[in-house]
Amino acid sequence: MALTLEGLPIIVLERICELMAQDDPTLRTVQAFALANKHCCSVAQKQRFSQIHLVLRNSGEVHNKMVRLNELLSVGGRLHYVRRLKVTRASREDIEWERSGLEYSHDRGRRYLDFDMHPFCQPTDGEHWNTSSIKGCSIKRMEDVAAFANFIRRLSHLEDLVWADMIHMPRPILSAIHSIGCRLHMHALKLDCLVPSAEQPGFTDPDQFALVTSPSFYSIVALCRNQDFEDPLGPIHTRANQEAVFRMVAGAAPNLAHVQLVDCDWKDSDATSIVARPKFLPPALVGGETKSGRLRSLALHMTSREGLTGWITKYSQIRSLESYANFSELRSLAIDMEKDDDPVLSEEVLPYLAKLAMDGNFESLRALALSLHFPENGGDRMQAAMVLLLEHLNPLESLDLHGFVSKRTYETAVRCHGATLRNLRVRPRRSDWEWRHPGPRIAFTEAVVRRLVEKCPKLKRLELPIDRKLGNAHETGIYRALSRLSRLAHVRLVLEVSIETIPGEDEEIPDPYDGTTTGPHINANNNDIPSDRIRDALINAAVDASLARSIFNMMSPDGQLNYLELRYMDRWDHPPNYADLGYLLMWVGQSWSIERDCRGEISVRRLVNCWRDWIEEQVKDMTGYEAVWESLWPPSGENWWQDWRSFPLSQD
Repeated sequence: MALTLEGLPIIVLERICELMAQDDPTLRTVQAFALANKHCCSVAQKQRFSQIHLVLRNSGEVHNKMVRLNELLSVGGRLHYVRRLKVTRASREDIEWERSGLEYSHDRGRRYLDFDMHPFCQPTDGEHWNTSSIKGCSIKRMEDVAAFANFIRRLSHLEDLVWADMIHMPRPILSAIHSIGCRLHMHALKLDCLVPSAEQPGFTDPDQFALVTSPSFYSIVALCRNQDFEDPLGPIHTRANQEAVFRMVAGAAPNLAHVQLVDCDWKDSDATSIVARPKFLPPALVGGETKSGRLRSLALHMTSREGLTGWITKYSQIRSLESYANFSELRSLAIDMEKDDDPVLSEEVLPYLAKLAMDGNFESLRALALSLHFPENGGDRMQAAMVLLLEHLNPLESLDLHGFVSKRTYETAVRCHGATLRNLRVRPRRSDWEWRHPGPRIAFTEAVVRRLVEKCPKLKRLELPIDRKLGNAHETGIYRALSRLSRLAHVRLVLEVSIETIPGEDEEIPDPYDGTTTGPHINANNNDIPSDRIRDALINAAVDASLARSIFNMMSPDGQLNYLELRYMDRWDHPPNYADLGYLLMWVGQSWSIERDCRGEISVRRLVNCWRDWIEEQVKDMTGYEAVWESLWPPSGENWWQDWRSFPLSQD
């Protein structure tokens, strides 16, 4: 008698669902399993309803959604299955994604330095870091607030509530959270009224004070901004929230474990800033220097140029936090910045981090992410400090390096931490200034990737930039080398395209901006680019679904790879009068995600490019490249720009 799903004991099927949920936190696999038949649907209920994502686009739909949600969960004891609940407002890009039917990919949601919690509860990059994303609470009306608070109380087994992108939380909802004892994750914390103004020295908002001292707080993303505060000692540049967050870390919020500070220049608040130890800070937030907090993850992010000014720099944030937090228990540290045109880590930050590591303050650190945008002066000193930091840390499991990643920094990281690394993200930035930086940047040639495979055998997630080389043996050698990482499951490759002559495997790429480069390489001041260079650049840029699938198959001949993202990147090293060439390369330079499901079937999806329609308008009226284009792709109709395909990989 053939064994069927219906014939398996329920306990076995439930265990299968649990394993599927662990392997796929999005629960898409569990949802697919539930569609098999009624029996599977019934068995999968516990996992299907374990996490709920409630999207509130506006306050007018709160009532209807709450009624529908209560009806859905009141059947068959489903209320007791809910373990995680996320409440968020839909952004414009999310709505466009739903309409497009294509997969949207962004750095957010694919970070390598994650908080130590379920992926569903993670704060995602870019979600709340600009003024337009900072919103009030969608649940405003008193009856809606009461209904939502009662709903929370009915979720007796709720473990985590994620307040994703709303800056206010009504007091009745906070009280409901306290009553059931779940963890609270607030990813857009902004305190308008915690500190009284000079005009109202006796007033402190009790709701925000209760929020700051909540024992339910487990993770926060705190929004900070620069602001002048008049003090007897003179004007002080500071940011709202910051001192309160420091006190929360020190123990005011006793169970707070994960903190992310984000510079965000909002315009809708006239709150008085919080300064270090203001005389009117609420008494419960003023105290000694005891480090009773439980900080495990710390992330400092900058999104505005103003974040580089003022007395609270990344250096002073680190020093201030170190006086409140016990860094010996810290497991994850990230210092990053969205803007790529300014150095983030001042000359004081890296040496200070290195000193902390040398003194044993980071003994528990397992994940590190740094944005290495060095200044023109002092770069060598900072690089030496970076090497010291890497050499004095205990073996890391996750490492993310962004910006100017030198050979020395990369080789030190692999030498000291390669044996234990599970996640590695290296994003060396190609900018005109960094071409002039003393010392070579890391280039992931076939030889470098082979050494990476040897030194980092436990890698599960990886992001690297790869120079496309016409699909020749050097390029395919990189893909084949990566296939030898038996544990590798998730890869993101940034496929970089240049108009330069492709160097040999051992040839370093020269500086094209110094005005002295000779030989076959292009100087940015030249007016003409040989047609064969344009032809090669188009071949390298052209990535269609067929080529994406070929790269995936070459990297995963034994089926170990679950996900591959190919992200096109133009190095923009062509002269200014060739700006149109950049648009042409972007038109054929598409980005893709390739995914293998639990059945082994491979799906290939083009990633959404919100500029694609605009790029098409620029390309279709373009002139000057007809001969090169037609030599590659003879037109078959009026829409010549749509008649292109990628070129196959070398099989040598």
